[in-house]
Amino acid sequence: MARLRIFIILTILWMTFLFNLERPDVLGINLSSAVYIIAALALVVILLLPDFGNMRLALLLVPVLLAYGVLRLLPASASPEATLPIVAIECAVIIATVFTARLLSAIVTNFEDVVENLVIGSNKTRIQSMAEGEQVINSELFRARRFARPVGLLLIKLNDVPEMQASPLKCMDYQVLLQRRYLRTRAVQIVESYLYTTDPLAWHEDNLVVCLPETNRAEAMKTAEELSRLISVTLNVTVPIGIASFPEDGLVLGTLIEAASNNLYPMDVHDDDDDETQPRPPEWDEQVTKPEKPAAVISPTVAAVMASVQKFFSVQPWVQPFAVHGDVAALSTPYYHPDFWVNQLPYQSAQARLLYQKLKRAIDILLVLLSLPFTVPVGLIIALAILIEDGRPIFFVQKRTGYGGQVFKMYKFRSMIPNAEARMKELGVRVNERGETINERGEKLEDDPRITRIGKVLRKTSLDELPQLLNVLMGHMSIVGPRPTSFGLNSYTLLHTQRLSVKPGITGLWQIYDRGDTDFNNRLIWDIKYIEKFSLILDAQICIRTFLRVLKQHGAR
Repeated sequence: MARLRIFIILTILWMTFLFNLERPDVLGINLSSAVYIIAALALVVILLLPDFGNMRLALLLVPVLLAYGVLRLLPASASPEATLPIVAIECAVIIATVFTARLLSAIVTNFEDVVENLVIGSNKTRIQSMAEGEQVINSELFRARRFARPVGLLLIKLNDVPEMQASPLKCMDYQVLLQRRYLRTRAVQIVESYLYTTDPLAWHEDNLVVCLPETNRAEAMKTAEELSRLISVTLNVTVPIGIASFPEDGLVLGTLIEAASNNLYPMDVHDDDDDETQPRPPEWDEQVTKPEKPAAVISPTVAAVMASVQKFFSVQPWVQPFAVHGDVAALSTPYYHPDFWVNQLPYQSAQARLLYQKLKRAIDILLVLLSLPFTVPVGLIIALAILIEDGRPIFFVQKRTGYGGQVFKMYKFRSMIPNAEARMKELGVRVNERGETINERGEKLEDDPRITRIGKVLRKTSLDELPQLLNVLMGHMSIVGPRPTSFGLNSYTLLHTQRLSVKPGITGLWQIYDRGDTDFNNRLIWDIKYIEKFSLILDAQICIRTFLRVLKQHGAR
């Protein structure tokens, strides 16, 4: 802040000195009027339009000096005489003004970016620029042409949201600007957290383009509906989302974006009462009502920063007070919420992911060896307890599906009666394709009659998983990763096989959030979240949260 104030003061002093040069009694220098016109215009344009301030100095000076040359040649600017020393002084004055304005603009922009990144986290994103995104999406379209596959395209029109717009009279209100940036960034974070990393995201002017490979129109519309719902319940704003499909709506990116702009969901975001007769696409036969829109939701941190900025700059608020961001009841699970800590983690670079994969095996072995002084005595006590209760076997060995679909033997302490599988018919229970115990009516049993008294304790404390450290040493498993399934590849869909791209683990995201409370499709969401963001930091956090989860005995089976 001190540096910002200093440069503002220096800029004011420079402009004061510059315009005093026109008085011959100050320094005896009489410059052309073109100098003052060009200098003032350059200063205003560069400070008001940050994109000009980010340009290279040489590229910025060329049009400015050309404009000076044109004005210098006009008859009204012919005095004083255009001698070489005078022209050199005038060019030096213009260059110094442009340099100062550009430097001040960069400092202000950096300050705004720092505030935005600290408060909102807008730098944690994988969204590509307009040029890079166009190249990636065109590559997806080429692949679609080659293999005759559909591609869905969504155009998230952030510019059409009133809460993300600012009138010209409010363009200098920093509270308003911070509100706009907050809402835009949060909307983008929601979109990013919902989609997979295989779905390219790119800016198109101030709107967001989402490419959905291998996605037809119906699936793209479902994605648009879900994104609209998530943004609405999280931010209390309605964002129109355009939908287009390759090749039905266009063959190139430009025509697809144009088609999406004319095919919005919901259609009546900004419609007036006299526009009710506007035709609606056949897919959207259900009437979308316009509820009374509450104030935009904003986090307590951003609200505090806005208050500080308002107090510092003496800015008067022009919007209604924001509702403090709290728990959103409509989001039953956190994996799509932008504040979910996994979504806040950065995407790792290719080099970091490669290094992580090389280090993870060494760290797994090291952690297992360091835990032996604790696990060996505890394991002996558990084995003795199992022997005393109902004899052998001590271990339960089951074939599981692991990395790449390979089958291996996974070890656990036995928590069920001997011959539990053979006695299922006798007990009136069976195991479904997801490994859940159900009765004859197909209802999932909360209290499995096959589990022993020791087994209930082992399962509550997760100590039945202790022998899986042997699987880690043998290389079948890792400490952190998706849980291996008891069913084979014949029960997997192609999308499910994504979880087989890493080694299965003793614990993972599913275990610390929806342990025992969700189906396999929801587990897949947690697994893909882990695969997209995996890192040593993520593994460490999962281990810590698993330990806390076990202490609370939450979701115990």
